Amino acid sequence: MAIETVSRTAKVLYDEQQPFVGKQLYQALFPQKINTTEASFQVDYYTGGPEAMLTVRPNESSRVKVFEAGSGYQYSPYISSEKTPIDAQLMEAVMAGLEPTAPYSARAAEYMNQIVSGPRGFINRNHMQRNKAAMDVLVNGTYTQINEAGTLSTLDFSRDADLTETYDFTAEGATFDAALVELIDLLEAQGTPTDNLAFIMGKSWLQKVMSESAVITKINAFQNSNLMQFMPEQFQGIDGLRTYGWYTPAGSLHRVQLLAYTPTWQYNLAGTASDYIAATKAVLFNASMLAWEFNCGIPVLRNGKNVMETGDLVFATDSQNDPPIEWVIARNRFAFVPGNINHTCVSTGTFS
Repeated sequence: MAIETVSRTAKVLYDEQQPFVGKQLYQALFPQKINTTEASFQVDYYTGGPEAMLTVRPNESSRVKVFEAGSGYQYSPYISSEKTPIDAQLMEAVMAGLEPTAPYSARAAEYMNQIVSGPRGFINRNHMQRNKAAMDVLVNGTYTQINEAGTLSTLDFSRDADLTETYDFTAEGATFDAALVELIDLLEAQGTPTDNLAFIMGKSWLQKVMSESAVITKINAFQNSNLMQFMPEQFQGIDGLRTYGWYTPAGSLHRVQLLAYTPTWQYNLAGTASDYIAATKAVLFNASMLAWEFNCGIPVLRNGKNVMETGDLVFATDSQNDPPIEWVIARNRFAFVPGNINHTCVSTGTFS
């Protein structure tokens, strides 16, 4: 087989294996983005509802209302940093996307492009990391930074214990609707606004949905109507997110957006693959709650000086002469923070 054929075949595979395209899940779950060149950020919480003003009789003094300060914390995320070498061995390999006679400069530029934005490039690795981290905040109630050695830091948002429950689908009379109503009732008891509830299901929950004919009938009826076009834009066009429309379970008046996140590529950390949400778990949440994505400052050497930069990804390069190696470096430093974690609740199902 000629090298040209190998190159063209590899290019076809390259084009077909783009894992993340377009809008990402984390961008919908944590839409308020804050970029800062500071190494840390501070969050102040003022939770609880207002009280009505008190009326006084003639000549009475005004009622004293002491201002109650909220609670807060300061957090400095760890930096994620990776670098990829462009060395002699790589430059002499079969080049996907270029003819074998392409000049050295073109090959170097194409390798740079693939390292940054290719299927396994830094941009997609960044999306994968953030999508998993965003889901973990909703499911676990914590923002946790991990690497191949384990947990580096955990920011616990202190979700009420009552908002984490289990549901036994093996029990007599257990249904998907009953499990969903339990979660809706939990959020309603918290005072959570229920006009824009969303429900993201793990694989076992989704299989349970598909096994109940009454649930399928209602989903099909909604999807076959013209109402799908009026679904909120928040979860539309997200790579890997399957939307099943509004769903009102028996025993409740509240409708819920049914969702499942199953992108082409599983989450993969240091060679270990896993689902973005565990198969037995499902999370119900107020999709309109305030939720922030913080991008903090990253030290970078620019023109011989250390500066702090911020953004989804900060790129840099480094080089050495003997042997000749060009390093492509990518770093991020972020955290996801929900406005009120008690506007989320999680259920772990027992399916067998």
